Amino acid sequence: MLEAGFEVLQTDACAWRLVDRSGSKPVVIGLACAHVDDFLFAGESSHPTYQRAIQHVYDAYQWSPWEADTYMHCGIQVIQHQNGTTVLDHSEYCAQIQPIKFDRNRSDKESVTPEEHQQLRAVLGAAQWRVYQSGPIHGARLSMLQSQLVAPTIQTLKETNKLVREMYAQRHFGLRYEPLEHEEPLDTVFVAWTDAAVGNRKGFASSGGYFIGACDPRILDGTPSKVCPISWKSGRLPRVARSSLSAEIQAFSIAEEELMMVRMEWLEMCGETVPIHNPVSVLPLVKGVLVTDARSLFDVIQKGSRHGWLFEGEMQYFRHDERVSKTGAWSNHHTVGAQRRPNR
Repeated sequence: MLEAGFEVLQTDACAWRLVDRSGSKPVVIGLACAHVDDFLFAGESSHPTYQRAIQHVYDAYQWSPWEADTYMHCGIQVIQHQNGTTVLDHSEYCAQIQPIKFDRNRSDKESVTPEEHQQLRAVLGAAQWRVYQSGPIHGARLSMLQSQLVAPTIQTLKETNKLVREMYAQRHFGLRYEPLEHEEPLDTVFVAWTDAAVGNRKGFASSGGYFIGACDPRILDGTPSKVCPISWKSGRLPRVARSSLSAEIQAFSIAEEELMMVRMEWLEMCGETVPIHNPVSVLPLVKGVLVTDARSLFDVIQKGSRHGWLFEGEMQYFRHDERVSKTGAWSNHHTVGAQRRPNR
């Protein structure tokens, strides 16, 4: 890749950019990324520098036939339409996930056999690939089941099979990416929605999640905007939370770290140089917004870094004002990747 003229990104060792430096200002004309032995290329197909670089990579190895517009990548059918809309179809993969076989007459509290435990790990691993690649809607339920892998019971197997049935029923629910309407790539706004559920796991552990999307700048004015999914997660929070605010803070902090990483990589994809020892200095070039439904958390953030000591390091970014300046938003209603404990 380097011999072809690509530059590896500092934020991702498996991603590259191709920059045309012949003019007064460097211009990114190509991008590439790799997952094991699968490569994706995007760029200005009519640009001679991009053509030479692609030809150099093509001649370097013996490849299977290259595909464009519609192709299979890591088990996902990628369909790109002429208007620029791209759809990720994971239905074929979801149809291949098989439920766990066990005797349904056994007690729900009975421990599983070693063979059933092995089946459980295999099914949850297959479900995890769907969630990570194209199915954030299943993330919360999958995370709750993975936390039971230490001591699974028959009830765990039943809940896992229910998840398999849901994935099959919703196998055609893929991700859809539509072109954003602004012209300058650096004007893209990345929005992170976060949420948490306190004490909804065994041992009083809590859950947290986030969803990050790329949006048009007009979303900052309250105007509806298209949202292109970028990153999402739902999982067990690292520390036991004694209050809902504590859980919200942890989820918010994890989302902010991911949002910072997304903004940094986007900067590199747009041709900017990210200083390794001071990446925060260039972050303001790309706007980021954090959204929470916890009014108490929103109020604390708005009051500023002088209240950072209240959380004993859980909100270290309070002391990095340039990272979160004007990025707080409060929502009356939203849910992102957290299952709340049912009322008893």
